[in-house]
Amino acid sequence: MTQPIDWHSVWQTTRSVLEALYFLSGIGILIAAAYAAKQVRIASDQLRMTKEISDANSRRESVKFAAELCKNFANEVVPTQEALIKKYVAEKCTFLNPVKQAAPPFVIKDGDFAQVNYEISRVKPEWSKVETEAIAFLNKSESFAIPFVAGVADDPIGFQETAVAFVNAINIVLPAIYYLRKTQGVRYASLLKLWNIWHDRIAAQAAAPALKGLQDLIDAAEKNKIKPI
Repeated sequence: MTQPIDWHSVWQTTRSVLEALYFLSGIGILIAAAYAAKQVRIASDQLRMTKEISDANSRRESVKFAAELCKNFANEVVPTQEALIKKYVAEKCTFLNPVKQAAPPFVIKDGDFAQVNYEISRVKPEWSKVETEAIAFLNKSESFAIPFVAGVADDPIGFQETAVAFVNAINIVLPAIYYLRKTQGVRYASLLKLWNIWHDRIAAQAAAPALKGLQDLIDAAEKNKIKPI
C-alpha cells in the first residue's frame, strides 16, 4: 500500500533548500558587490592617474609654448617695435609723445578703454607716415598675447620673462591702438587684456612692500597702547 506523501516534510525540506539558496545568493551578491566596488576603485585610480599625467603633460606643453613665445617676442616683436620707433623719430612725429595733464590719457579696465583723455586729432596728420610700421608691431604683439590670454601658454613664465618690456612697449602705442579702434574698428582685444593683467600685476608687486610697511605700522600702533592705571 502506497504511503501517503508527508507534505509537511516536503515543505520543510523545500524551505530549507530555499533558505540555503537565499543565503548563498546573498553571499554571492556581497561578493559581486565587493568585486564591483574594487573595480570602481581601480577605475577611479586609473582615471585620477590619467588626469594627473594629462595635467602634467599639459603643464609641460604650456611652459614650452610660453618659452617659445618669449623667444618669439625677442626675435619678432621687439624688432618691429624698433622699426616703428626709428621711423617715428625719422619722420619727426609727435602723437605718441606724452603730454603733461592732470588725468592719465588712457584708463584701461577689463582689457578695454574705460576712460580716454587724449585728443585723437593728434594722430591723423601723422598716421600715414608710420602706419605700416605701427600695424606690423601691433599685429605681432597681438599674436604674442593671444595664447597667454587664452590660457594655453604658461602665464608665470611669460610674465617673468617679458612683462615689463611688453607693458612698456604697449604704453607708448596706446594712442595708435585707440586711433585704429575708432577709425577702423580694429580692437586688439588680446593685446589690451594681457597689458591690463600684467600692468596691474607689476603695479601690485611694486606697491606690496609699501603696503606691508604700512600694515606693520598699523599693527604696531594697535599694540603700542597705554594701559589704564
